Amino acid sequence: MTPTLSRLSAHFEAVREAELARASAKLAGLSAEDRQKVEALTKAMMNKLLHVPLSRLKAQAGVEGASALVRGAEELFGLDPEKKA
Repeated sequence: MTPTLSRLSAHFEAVREAELARASAKLAGLSAEDRQKVEALTKAMMNKLLHVPLSRLKAQAGVEGASALVRGAEELFGLDPEKKA
């Protein structure tokens, strides 16, 4: 996976985890099994939302002119091109 794809995945995972942490008080009454279901649901949603953008970025790896697409993704999602995932 290219560094941009890794950073994008890590960025969305951090957002997902932060939102689960913010909602922890509301989820306090859930059983451990139900909490795992919520965790799986949020991961599945994140993966579905990222599938097409990540696939398209991956397909452009090595294609001439793709650097503009990568820079656009980095700018769009506020990813630091110097930061490693």
